[in-house]
Formats: sequence, C-alpha cells, structure tokens
Amino acid sequence: MSDNVNEQNQQTVLDETRPGSHMRSRPEPLARGSLYSLLSEVYLHEPTRDFLDGLKKEPMLSALKDLKVDLAQDSKSDEVETLGFEYAHLFLGPGPHLPPFESVNVMTDGKGGHGQMFGPAAREMLHLFKSSGLALGQELKDQPDHVAAELAYMAHLCQVESECSDDELDGCRTQQAEFLADHLGTWVPSYLARVIRTAETAFYRQFSAMCIEFISSEQEALSAG
Repeated sequence: MSDNVNEQNQQTVLDETRPGSHMRSRPEPLARGSLYSLLSEVYLHEPTRDFLDGLKKEPMLSALKDLKVDLAQDSKSDEVETLGFEYAHLFLGPGPHLPPFESVNVMTDGKGGHGQMFGPAAREMLHLFKSSGLALGQELKDQPDHVAAELAYMAHLCQVESECSDDELDGCRTQQAEFLADHLGTWVPSYLARVIRTAETAFYRQFSAMCIEFISSEQEALSAG
C-alpha cells in the first residue's frame, strides 16, 4: 500500500466526542487509516464531482494504480450522474439492491438466513462508537453497522495506533484484529463480492476488489503481529 493515500484522508463519517489528541508519530498506521477513510467515503454516498476529480490528481492517481484501481478504463466511472444511479441501484433501491449493513448480511438463525435491520451487530457497533468517544455523522446517524461506518471505525483505530505509546502498541493492534474478526472481516468481503458481480461500472467493481484484498491483507498482517 502506498503512503500517498495519506493525501486524501476523508473523515466524514465519525466525529470525536472526547477532547484531547496526541501528536501523530507513526506513518504506517496513518497510511492504512487513510485508505480505510477513502473506502468509507466510496460507500458512504454518491460520489461528487470534487471527489472524482481528487482521485485523478497526483499522488492519489498513482497510489490508486498501485492498488489496481484504474478508473480511466471506463469512462462511466467519471460521470457523476451515472455513478449516482449506480450507487442507488446497488445500495439504496427502490427495487432489488444490496443493503450495506452487517445486520442484514450476517447469519443470525444458524440456518444460513440473514438478519434484519438494526440487529445485534448494529447495537454492538453503537457500543463501540460510544466507548471510543465517537458519534456517527448525520448521514449514518441511524445506521451504525453500515459498511462506511465500519470502515471509518477501522480508520479511527489506525489513528489511535499512530498516536499510542510503545507500551500500548500491542493492545492497539489487538483491538484492530478483534474488530476485523468480529465485524468487518466477517461479512464485507463476501458482500463486496456480490457488489462486484452486480456493478456495471469499473468504479464500484475496482474499489470493491481493492477493499476485499486490503481487508484480507490486514487480517493476515494483524494476526501475524
């Protein structure tokens, strides 16, 4: 992963509710957190013109190509209106769509069935946000287990790692590994595989493929660490 992703760190999903911050010191978790934030922005809402233009500027353009995201291969991936329709078709409806919530996508009955909105996963996420001194932004106020919220939470954990003391480092990385094992890693890869099969634009196919690979690499690195 390129440190250049640091150049577009979009923290629009979660707000700090506790005062106090430490000086950033570790570039590697900051770069990881920036990528989680970027991915959170991708799934939070329809892309704006400014967001798409930002993806085409250096060093972001080269960083994305390093991550196998080359949106220039599909002209539709630069059309705000087309991507807006695609976002609604994939994630919002009306009609058949792919609800981007952990509670909907996890098995809850032991028989392969899926859950309902605001199930146990959503309540667990609310607890995590509160205990971490975070509050959901207005767009996801009632959707704590939205994929964008969970990606933003991982960005927050990376931020915490970047600021922690050496004695706290193992605990910070254990917290990330547990969140991946309990939440993000349990459903997002399989969910985004369905997005890839359904999406008509390279924008959502490529970002989803990159997100799957990133989560897999994170699970491997954190479990080894």
